[in-house]
Parts: sequence; structure tokens; C-alpha cells
Amino acid sequence: MRRFLVATELVPGESLTIDGELYRHMVRVLRLHPEDLVILCDVVGAEFTAVIRRIDSRSLILDILDRHSISIDRQGIPAMTLVQGLPRSDKFDLIIQKATELGVHSIIAFPSSRSVVKIPKAQLATKITRWNKIASEASRQSERTTVPAVTYAETLEAALQGAGQSVKLLLFEREQTNRLRETLAGIDRPDKVTILAGPEGGFSETEVSSARSNGCVTVSLGPRILRTETAGIAMLAILQYQWGDIG
Repeated sequence: MRRFLVATELVPGESLTIDGELYRHMVRVLRLHPEDLVILCDVVGAEFTAVIRRIDSRSLILDILDRHSISIDRQGIPAMTLVQGLPRSDKFDLIIQKATELGVHSIIAFPSSRSVVKIPKAQLATKITRWNKIASEASRQSERTTVPAVTYAETLEAALQGAGQSVKLLLFEREQTNRLRETLAGIDRPDKVTILAGPEGGFSETEVSSARSNGCVTVSLGPRILRTETAGIAMLAILQYQWGDIG
């Protein structure tokens, strides 16, 4: 059965009307019909079986049948936040998409001192809306049952505050002491993890120093220099293998 995310809390026995983009995807792209069964994932992470009762010209009605599981996104996997120094637009789109596929809980972009791109305040709301749409589409494609929030912070310090209390790991290509394997071996499985990845050109020494003073541990991913669109994604995959649901 096809799985869809809905922005409401569902109750068995009730009905749900779908319109807009999700309606078009279900009817015009997937060619679903009345009496087809689907899986709906609601805002609290629960899954429900539903049946399409009726399809109209601009909306459809589903009957909610039964609740049958809790979101895999909520079953003991550490909540992972990616704090990303703002890269060029196409690279950040890719980062959002792949981080979502890998189960990231939230993404916080911020203008690093070495960020090539600077977003005017007048364009920021439009950018954030677009970023969250990319995350929503990636969640649907990967059959996630939750959508990660993509937000923006004015500074690195504000981004770290937004990440809250967590294990904080900053990816720093010049780190000579803290190897990732040994660092992770010394950490019990946490409830929350924050990954900090720099933009093109990486973090400045000032940013690294500031992050360390805010509780971040700098780690190296090895002898090769990774692109900004590779580093955070690689780290997410490693942490999902170490503490999450990969493998």
C-alpha cells in the first residue's frame, strides 16, 4: 500500500478530506481509485490504514480504518540535527533531500563566515518555505512518517542554541587528535546528536573556537577533504549505523 503524510491527528472511524498538491499526487500521478487502500501517517507519528471512499474533481475523501503502528522515526533512534553552514542553493537542496532520506530530525542553516551565498531578509521566508517543501517531498519518497523541520539561524551560536542539549560533533578537516572511531566509541548512545558541517571552504578557526566553547567536539572524517554536500550526509549515515536503524 502507498504511504502518505498528513498534517493532522487521525482517529479510526473518522473521515479525512485531501486536496491540493497531495490530492494531485494521489489521483493524477499515482492514479488511485475509490476503494483503494492506503497508509496514512499523522502528526503524532502513528500509522493508519484508510480507504478512498470518493474522488471528486478537486478533492478526495478517505475513511480511517485502524491504527496499526508507531512511526519508525520515533522508535528509539537518536534525534539528529544537522547544523549546516549555508552553501550554494543547489548543494543545500541536495543536502536537505539526502539528510531527510537518512532520517535527520531537523536541519538548521546559518550564514558561516565562509559562506558564498548570503540570503537577503526579504527572500528568507520564501527560501525556508522552499526548503521545507524539499524535505516534505523527500519524506514522501523515502516513506518516512515524519518530516524534518528546516530552519534558519542568523549565527552559529544561535544555531547551536536551536539544537538544544545534545552531543555536538563538528566536522573539522584539520582535526589531528579526535578520530571519529575513537570519539564515538567513548560516547554512550545519546538521545540527541547535533552534527555541524561547514560550507564551501569549511569553518574558520574563529568558528571552530566558538563551537568548542559551546560544547562541541571537533572530529575528523579521515584523510580526504569532503565537499560540503558530502560531509554532513556521510556523518549522518555513520551515526545511523552506529546508533540508529541502518544495519
